[in-house]
Amino acid sequence: MAGNYSGVYDGIAGGQPLSAEKVTLALNQMEKVANKVSTAEWEANTNSEQTSDGKYPTCAAVNNAVGVVNTQLTSSVSTLTSSIEAMNSAAEKTANKVTQANWSSNKTNDTKYPTCAAVNSAVGAISDGAERTANRVVTSEWGSNNTDDTKYPTCGAVKSAIDSALTEVNTAISAVVNGEILTANERITAVQGELTTLSGAAEQISNKVITSEWGSNKDSDTKYPTCAAVQSAITTAATNAVNSIVKVTSISSTSTDSEFPSAKAVYNCFWNIFNSL
Repeated sequence: MAGNYSGVYDGIAGGQPLSAEKVTLALNQMEKVANKVSTAEWEANTNSEQTSDGKYPTCAAVNNAVGVVNTQLTSSVSTLTSSIEAMNSAAEKTANKVTQANWSSNKTNDTKYPTCAAVNSAVGAISDGAERTANRVVTSEWGSNNTDDTKYPTCGAVKSAIDSALTEVNTAISAVVNGEILTANERITAVQGELTTLSGAAEQISNKVITSEWGSNKDSDTKYPTCAAVQSAITTAATNAVNSIVKVTSISSTSTDSEFPSAKAVYNCFWNIFNSL
């Protein structure tokens, strides 16, 4: 070649002489098929096509290479995402931490997690309420443990203790009853006598006479009147006593001590006396 390719070529015009320079320019503009890299050659990379600065890939080779890279990137992104999610799952989320103070309101939550102190407190609470078999007292052990406040009896031990206590109580009651039965009979007799006495002194409701019954019972020595009946009888007697006195409507020299004047009669008498003065 007469010279290096400059990258600029305007062609050889008609009638112009054919020079080596222009031929070189024309040749340099032509595709160098030997340097073309197909998809298969790119993938095989037999002659280091992928790192060559002298060769060039076809569009299909470029597209295929980009697709491979894209697939690799997608796979890498997926792997990276999985790693991030794994790290996220393994990382402590303080917002989900449940302390001892918050355990009660979160103990059924499947998202949050307790601290060691919260777990220890919860386990301790369960332990406090759990049965301690070492403190269990069976029937045969009741006698030597019935004053121990740290141990507890089984149902059988309780029943046995109750049965034993009932037996002792029944024995004591039998002794008392047998020894006191005579005294009890004497007391009953005395009470019956007192009841008889009280019965004689008690008010007999059937002998009570109310106001409306006074007239038909006033001569009875068995029955007794109520206060209202007595007051009514007194009022009636007083009224009858007044009405039995002779009332007069005038006063004169013939008036007697068995008569009593009306108010008008008294007024008229005084009026006549004053007018005669």
